[in-house]
Amino acid sequence: MKYLSSLLFMILISNTFTFMLSYNPNISPNNGPLLNIVTTTEIIASIVDFVGFPYVNTTYVLPEGADIHEYSLSPIDVKKIEMADLIVLINSSFFSLEKEIREYAEEYGKLILDYNNYSMKILSVPDFGKNFHGIWLYPDNAYEIANATYRTLCMLLPEKAEVFRHNIEEFKRKIDALKNFLIEISTNLGIIGKNAVVAVPGVAYVVESFGMHVIGTLMKGPGITVSPSKLSEYIQRAKNGQIVFIACPEHLKNTKIGELAKEFSNEANIPIVYFRIFSIGDLKDYFALMTYNAAMLNNAFSKTKYSTSNYDIFYLLIFVLIAIILVEGIIIWRYRKYAGE
Repeated sequence: MKYLSSLLFMILISNTFTFMLSYNPNISPNNGPLLNIVTTTEIIASIVDFVGFPYVNTTYVLPEGADIHEYSLSPIDVKKIEMADLIVLINSSFFSLEKEIREYAEEYGKLILDYNNYSMKILSVPDFGKNFHGIWLYPDNAYEIANATYRTLCMLLPEKAEVFRHNIEEFKRKIDALKNFLIEISTNLGIIGKNAVVAVPGVAYVVESFGMHVIGTLMKGPGITVSPSKLSEYIQRAKNGQIVFIACPEHLKNTKIGELAKEFSNEANIPIVYFRIFSIGDLKDYFALMTYNAAMLNNAFSKTKYSTSNYDIFYLLIFVLIAIILVEGIIIWRYRKYAGE
């Protein structure tokens, strides 16, 4: 746990340091933001911000801890849509909240970017089917979201295309580094290619990002859990070493499905890993979020038979965070350069 605390402290320092770097008194309000953009979730907003900075002002609708399937738009949310230049959605044909957002956006005549129209990898979960929940968490999909945003911003602000091009290139470099990093984490833990169960389908894309396989989910639909026989099958497979952990969204930790995941973990004698999937909270962006998730995985295995090099993984995490600080410093220097032209 002390390694996790140190890691989270480093993430906080990274965010603070980046904020200090980003302050530039020579950039006047007239130089940006130029576009008001509304997204559904905080994590999508962070991706849009990365590509569009410093020429976008991005807000999101879904509050921290809220369920995307249960939340309804408030008058404040509707006002955000009315004031927006661009509405960014994940899949308005799947999420009822986004369908509602789209209806208001069309009523107000807003430009809509719906990632459902772009190519993203869609995973299937056994006994559940095609999984659109958490699709933005998979690194390749995060890049597709960023790339679609890049093309749209270049269309809206062609005079800033060079800035956006630098941003998307940097995003791609960080995605490639992240993919290698996540695989290295699971490899060092000795769980690469092994199986896991998820509490809900939304966390499956995080598990798959580590080069692992999701072989089942405890929740099959709203309020619908797997049958007792299927649950017993998962527990037996875990006891036989065929399932090495169960993943649960952090915001569902103290809910009914979170309690079921804890019971499963205890009975099957495997770790439970809590990942973030919607909210960034005290983290800076998508990359900090996935680094945090990597720390959660490492911490869950820190006292198990699978962990053979936790010191190496801890220092690797610290190294990556320092690299993020340096890279973001370079990015912000470029922003200042182009913003001042």
